[in-house]
Amino acid sequence: MESSPAKQGYAELTYDQPLKKDMLSFKYVGSLSIFDNIQQRNYYEHRLSGNYALVFGKTYDPLTGKNLENDTTSNDNTDDGEVNADTFRDFDDSLFKYLNLNITGGSRINKPAFREFDNWGISMSASYRFMPFNFAYLRIEDNFSFREYKTVSALSNESNTFSLILGNRTAKKANYGLALSFGIKHFIKEFADTLFDQSLYSTDHGNPKGGKIFSGVEDDTTYFQSITEQPDNLIQLTPSVFYKANYGKTEIYCNIHYNKNFQKTSRFINQMNVSTYVNEDLYNESFSFEGLGFAFRIKQLLPLNLQASLNLDFQQKHYGFPAFSLIGETLANSRFDMRTNVDFYLSRYFEVYKNLGLEVTFLSGYYRNQSTDEFNNYYLYYYMLALGIGF
Repeated sequence: MESSPAKQGYAELTYDQPLKKDMLSFKYVGSLSIFDNIQQRNYYEHRLSGNYALVFGKTYDPLTGKNLENDTTSNDNTDDGEVNADTFRDFDDSLFKYLNLNITGGSRINKPAFREFDNWGISMSASYRFMPFNFAYLRIEDNFSFREYKTVSALSNESNTFSLILGNRTAKKANYGLALSFGIKHFIKEFADTLFDQSLYSTDHGNPKGGKIFSGVEDDTTYFQSITEQPDNLIQLTPSVFYKANYGKTEIYCNIHYNKNFQKTSRFINQMNVSTYVNEDLYNESFSFEGLGFAFRIKQLLPLNLQASLNLDFQQKHYGFPAFSLIGETLANSRFDMRTNVDFYLSRYFEVYKNLGLEVTFLSGYYRNQSTDEFNNYYLYYYMLALGIGF
């Protein structure tokens, strides 16, 4: 229950290569996390991804009828009609028809004391966007991923998520719509979780009725074993609505969604040795909980070419497994969390020389996770200074 400072360092390398209307890009991200008070918790992560986007047909704005491919006066295109890297990152769903392909691989490496969190994975995704009507666009996405945990093989899994996004654009600066995603997560190995509960007090190291003594346990406390079957497949449906708009130097975005699970339980690990009980939320991604979520963003261009952003995220989480105390005792049959995150960032871009640029970013935020699980009932605050170089 004591506070613990932690430091994180990130290195990100990005390469973009325009190919006429198409775009090829690569990105590497490496991060190191250092815990001041618990050095054994330090870990390293790295990720490498490649992306290729194919633009079909003429690249024109359906609202204005302007042919962006041949427009040499627009800031969004180069003089020979090619789409540059900055423009492609900001492609609006209602402007272009294109297919986006992505493959990403990465891993997490921990010290021996926490090697259970070691894992590696790979994901592949495809996204096709087009305009079935002059006022609306449709985006079809599919993402497949595989992840293997070297030590805790029961958590190794493969998942696939299919999404449909229908957006409407009645004004040049407004974009809103509906999204629906359906996902399934399959655990490769069947698993029955072993739970340890404190039983009767025994002075003669005997076996109490209904209990079972494990070899190696020779104190005055006995433990018994219960087996709980855990699901091999997790299924989730997520509907959402979103709205994005630009008002001069101000941009706003909001999203409301609900994660709906089709099973009552989720797969989790309760460690055998309760004296070193760990219940980190590394495994508890969206498939493990259901609930209402909300996100709000506002970006503002300030004087001196400063860019500011305020972000708010809120998520309810009804988990399909119990809530525990710090020593592994069951506190509630179903764990419930309320997560709130607020952050603010400020950035400034400097042109150093011709095509050489420098960006300085400051980020600060507050994170609160209210939980019926004692280990995950916490708050933290963070700040970051980042330096980017582009050429």
